[in-house]
Amino acid sequence: MPQISIALQRQLTAESAKRYSTAESIKSVEASPSDPANEILEVVYNIRTHTFRTCYRSALLTKEPDNVPLVEMAANVPPLLVDGRMQVVQIPKWKTKVGFLWRKSDGKFTKVRERVVRLPSWVWISRNLHGKFNELWVENV
Repeated sequence: MPQISIALQRQLTAESAKRYSTAESIKSVEASPSDPANEILEVVYNIRTHTFRTCYRSALLTKEPDNVPLVEMAANVPPLLVDGRMQVVQIPKWKTKVGFLWRKSDGKFTKVRERVVRLPSWVWISRNLHGKFNELWVENV
């Protein structure tokens, strides 16, 4: 049986470890939630255009969470929807309308706005009959 030098053994071990880690990373990429088959689809309502659309959750979440501070708002102080910020509202079961509050600022004054919107039939059916769309993401873009 031929003897293998220690340096060659280390090199072979490093190469096999690299292959294994590459194979593991490929498996993790295949099963990652960024794959559209594994993605969660969310409903987004735009305040300006009064329209509903669907979007994958990964596209809604910020790519750099370290740069965005987490802010907890009191119930009587609704969020200020500026700079691409969004508000997440629970869609009530068996209701055809959902209401939400937000703040609007023109520099001098800050006003609290309220809107009650009628859910489209496709959102209502998906929420109540199929168990999808628990949340409504509200944007002001």
